[in-house]
Amino acid sequence: MLVGLIAGLAASVSAYEPMLVEGRTWTYVQHSHAPGLVEYVRCIEGDTVVDGKTYRRLVDAENGAVKAYMREEAEKVYRLKFNEDGTTDFGNETLLYDFSIPVDSTFTIQGISEYDGGLGDYQLTVLKSETKVVSDCASIVKTVARIYDFGAGNYGVPLTFVERLGCLDHATLETIYIDPYPTGQVYFPYLYTVKDKDGTLLYDYQKYNGIESNIVDNNSDGRMYDLMGREIREPQRGTVYIQDGRKKVQR
Repeated sequence: MLVGLIAGLAASVSAYEPMLVEGRTWTYVQHSHAPGLVEYVRCIEGDTVVDGKTYRRLVDAENGAVKAYMREEAEKVYRLKFNEDGTTDFGNETLLYDFSIPVDSTFTIQGISEYDGGLGDYQLTVLKSETKVVSDCASIVKTVARIYDFGAGNYGVPLTFVERLGCLDHATLETIYIDPYPTGQVYFPYLYTVKDKDGTLLYDYQKYNGIESNIVDNNSDGRMYDLMGREIREPQRGTVYIQDGRKKVQR
């Protein structure tokens, strides 16, 4: 039986799992210092042909607006480049994800960095590659980083790229923020859930990070603390906090 399990895992890892599947939906959550949360929902909906290549349409699930044109080929995901004004550059495409390159290799993507003036091409280095069970299937997980040199040594900015899912943090599917931390009053968005058209849950932030999804127990007198160790009274929806030694998220 053990041999069978190992063989099954190996088979699931060897076959590339496509990302841009019709009807697949990504939900992102963004915290801010102001009350409330910002939620972004992206969905693959239909195709568009540009210069003889077929791109999948990534749309805003709330209003149907096209956010990006994307395609994948040989374990790589490409996106038509953005112009400085946020419109799509139909004459050029950029590599967005690469699940084929080995550790210590570098590749270049179009991303956003407030430190370097916003939209631009940035080089990322693959720090490690591993296989993890993200839902009930094994996926290739690559941790990548851009290396900053601030004079006192290199400062890595870790990002986690997952086959089928994209970037787990500092990103929406089509836009990757590569700064080490947000410079304004808004935090970067992070991936909350990924679902297929039939409702199959491919990724859940709470399960992946070992967070219990519980509403505060009104019968408990345990104090609540944020992740900085500060006591809080009324956590907002989506806030991750510590109570009785356990991580929870307010729903």
